[in-house]
Amino acid sequence: MAGAELPYHKGALREKLLREAARIVARDGADGLSMRKLGERLGISRMAAYHHFEDKDALLAAIGRDGFGRLAARLQAAGAADSPARDRLRAGLHAYVGFAREESSFFRLMFADLLQRPPDATPPAFGFSSREAHAAFEALLSLVERGQREGRIRRSDPLVVANMLWAFAHGVACLLIDEHLKLACPVEEFLDRSFEAMLSGLKPAAAGRRHRRGRTTRR
Repeated sequence: MAGAELPYHKGALREKLLREAARIVARDGADGLSMRKLGERLGISRMAAYHHFEDKDALLAAIGRDGFGRLAARLQAAGAADSPARDRLRAGLHAYVGFAREESSFFRLMFADLLQRPPDATPPAFGFSSREAHAAFEALLSLVERGQREGRIRRSDPLVVANMLWAFAHGVACLLIDEHLKLACPVEEFLDRSFEAMLSGLKPAAAGRRHRRGRTTRR
C-alpha cells in the first residue's frame, strides 16, 4: 500500500490484521506469513502489528479463536430463532456451510492444527483448541438436544448425533470451498434434501407398539 503508514489504532486494525493474515496463510501456508509481510500488505509498520500480537504464533492462534467465535455466533443465532427444532437444526447446517463459504480463509485455518490445545482440556472440553471452538460445538449440540426434547429426534446419545451432523456439514463445506462438490442443484437445496433424509433416520420410534405384517407386537 502506497502512502504514509497507518497508525496501529487507525480503523479496526486488529480485524484487518487477522483477515489479511488468514488470506496469506490460506494462499502461501503458515511459513509464508511474517509480521513484516503482513505490515507491508497493510501499509503499517511491523511494530504496529506487534502491538496487537506478541508474535506470529499468537497471531495464528488468534485467527483460529476468532474464526471459531464467528462460527459459534452463527450457530447460536440459528438456535435462538423462534421456530421448531427441525427448522433450527436445518438453519444450523446452512449457517455452518455458509460460514465456510463466506469466511473460507478463516475456515481453513481453524482446522489446520496450527492451534495449541490447552494442556488441561479434559471433558467436557474434549480437547478443543480453544473456548471458542468448544462454544461452536456446544451450539450445535444444544440444537440436537432441543430437537430431542421437542420429540423431533430420538433420544440416543446427543454427542453421536451432533458429531454426525457436524461431519456431514464439515464435509460439504470442505468440498464446496475446494470446488470438488458435484451437484446438479444449488448447495442450499442439497443441504435441505440431505437434512430431511438424515432426520428421517433420526425420528423417534413409535412408542409402545408397532404393526408388522398385520400383527401387533410389543417392543
